[in-house]
Amino acid sequence: MSHLKNIFLQFVYIIAGNTIGVAVYITLVSHSKTVPASLLWQIILVSAICALGYLIGITTKELSKWTSVIKQVLHYIYINTVVLASAKLFKWMDIDSISRVFVMILLIAVIYIIIITTIYLQDTETADRVNKKLIALHSEDETDN
Repeated sequence: MSHLKNIFLQFVYIIAGNTIGVAVYITLVSHSKTVPASLLWQIILVSAICALGYLIGITTKELSKWTSVIKQVLHYIYINTVVLASAKLFKWMDIDSISRVFVMILLIAVIYIIIITTIYLQDTETADRVNKKLIALHSEDETDN
């Protein structure tokens, strides 16, 4: 899959996760009854910036387990930095409130885990499909000889 397609797929997952996260945050913390249109555009912008985080440590080489873990940690730090900086920039919340920042970080963690789990399961399914096709192709080659 091309990098552009992966970034777009990440964008779709992130925008869905962010929208749910905003709904949860507004319901639990801010209790606002309305959502300004500007917030929707901010969600789109932040989701796009977060999706670019896919490019962190991108390589065509197979990564060791340790390198993969470091890449995930850096990606998670990137996502937190983008979202919390956006929260301050767009005045989504009082960044000095430890409890609100904690709730935001908790929401980011839950959304992050759901997204990476979904992507992992899809990648595993794709790999299984490709492996089955390769086995079938290899079996056909053996019967032809």
